[in-house]
Amino acid sequence: MPLVISPSRSQLMMISLEEKIEQDNLVRVIDAFVESVNPQKLGFIIKGDKHEGRPAYACSTLIKIYIYGYLNSVCSSRKLHAECKRNIELWYE
Repeated sequence: MPLVISPSRSQLMMISLEEKIEQDNLVRVIDAFVESVNPQKLGFIIKGDKHEGRPAYACSTLIKIYIYGYLNSVCSSRKLHAECKRNIELWYE
């Protein structure tokens, strides 16, 4: 029986997050909830009007990440940062 050979790590691959994230995954609920509310009405300050320095992240993206962290017991910003790099669920945000 032939062996299954893994593709080269340097090979470029296309990943569809819609296919990788299950339809009943919690990140889809978080995404739909945050997109349905207006952050300014909740008291969040929208930054990014200035053209100096690095552009600000979208307020809705940060809210999604904080909610995900709260629901998954990831409290520190450093741990959230690490999760954003390695967890495909947070790529969906």
